[in-house]
Amino acid sequence: MRKLLIISVLGGWLMAQDMPLSQADYTAYGQMIYWKSLTTPEKKVFLHAFLYRSYELYNQLQANPKLKNVAALYNEELLQPVLAIFSDLTADQKDDLIFWIDKFYRNDFNKTKSFYEALQYAHHKVQGGNKSLYETVKEQLE
Repeated sequence: MRKLLIISVLGGWLMAQDMPLSQADYTAYGQMIYWKSLTTPEKKVFLHAFLYRSYELYNQLQANPKLKNVAALYNEELLQPVLAIFSDLTADQKDDLIFWIDKFYRNDFNKTKSFYEALQYAHHKVQGGNKSLYETVKEQLE
């Protein structure tokens, strides 16, 4: 496990040398490396920890009088969508969610995307099933 993590970090560092990244990109890239280093049972735990941490952060923002405005925005933009994603899932769909997050991060273009974006992508794929792109767009336009 340690060898895999060291190789992942070293490989990520070498790849990062070729592309200019912002500070936010480095954070997202670290999330991707961490996700890839986990086993499937660990990924399930990570998903639950992400849900719990999102809710915990909202409570901390809410408790701080200076950050109440930020708490409302955080609730609307991140917490409620995350809660909606997890409220719809069955046990089998959680495995599918992990599969689609893995698939999301296999694409080099997505390596600097945040975990939240990967989660949204995976949820969209799990909910969409085996529909074609045409069927999905047609359904959204109706």
